[in-house]
Amino acid sequence: MKKNGRIKASGAYLVGAILVSIGMSGCTSRSLPDVAKIEGSSLMKKRNVSEAEFKTNSLIQNLQREGEREGFRTIFSPGTKDVLVSNTNKSWSGLVLSAQNQRGVSVRGDMFSSGTKNINIQKNTRTVYTDMLSFFTRPNVIQGEKYHGKYILDYDRYTKSLVNATYFHKSEPIRLKRFMNKLYGVAKDEGKNIYFGLNAKGNILYVRSSPIYIKLSPLKRQRWVNYLNTAGIRYVGDSTRVAVTDTFDNWVKAMNEVSTYNKYRHQVYRVKDRGGKYYDVADGSFQGVPLKIEQVSWNKDGSRTYYIQDKVSSQKVRTSSRTHTYRGYTISFY
Repeated sequence: MKKNGRIKASGAYLVGAILVSIGMSGCTSRSLPDVAKIEGSSLMKKRNVSEAEFKTNSLIQNLQREGEREGFRTIFSPGTKDVLVSNTNKSWSGLVLSAQNQRGVSVRGDMFSSGTKNINIQKNTRTVYTDMLSFFTRPNVIQGEKYHGKYILDYDRYTKSLVNATYFHKSEPIRLKRFMNKLYGVAKDEGKNIYFGLNAKGNILYVRSSPIYIKLSPLKRQRWVNYLNTAGIRYVGDSTRVAVTDTFDNWVKAMNEVSTYNKYRHQVYRVKDRGGKYYDVADGSFQGVPLKIEQVSWNKDGSRTYYIQDKVSSQKVRTSSRTHTYRGYTISFY
């Protein structure tokens, strides 16, 4: 029930979260850096590496390279996902075996073909967002008096005031999603929105009265907006950023969706600029390098589709080649 327009509850409340870096964007809104960081992508580093051997920890890229060395071509089915490999000093079959030994990873396809091997990789694991839906905690955790259990709750002044006005029955745990959905409802009754953000590394759930934005490439932003519109999930945003402004349940649905967009995040591309300098560029990253590159998909014919952009323009390219030239830059895809 409600007291003075705010929650009066008889359960203990859980707080859950994934580490999410929140930075200021203007005076009132906060921003997540980008989807690549949300999903744990490695950072891009600018280096002059003309003499260095190109290295990648992408299973897809290593299978392509090792297959070429062993005399055959490796392509992948549409919808295939990439997997991080820590030790790349393996044969083609050794890489497959190592991947299959990872929990939740499935590698299938034309393993014994002597010409072109068409492979499908899938990784089936629960997301950190789905895990929060079934999590329980206790009142002193929710109220910020004690950091206990899996998650830490981090509020701003307004959302903390909502929690402080809540009556808790001290002995009964409560499901995190139940509490957060109620908190959202109370804020709506007061004519305000609250926003959620997760920092997976630190298990911190941010609850804010100002938008927590996710920065996306134009291609992925439009894809996510289309999903949010068709799913009836409320959001706010601009040309590059989107923040979900809906219930906790719908925020989880939205984050589960956008989490699937960087399935090739383990890939690295080498870019040579007009001056002969080299850059290693991680897929889908938004750090300060000349080009932003992201693989969109594998196609049925074994070609790949990429989205490439710089500060001036962008290009969607479909290719089977190892290299591509874009506005004077030479890109090596693997």
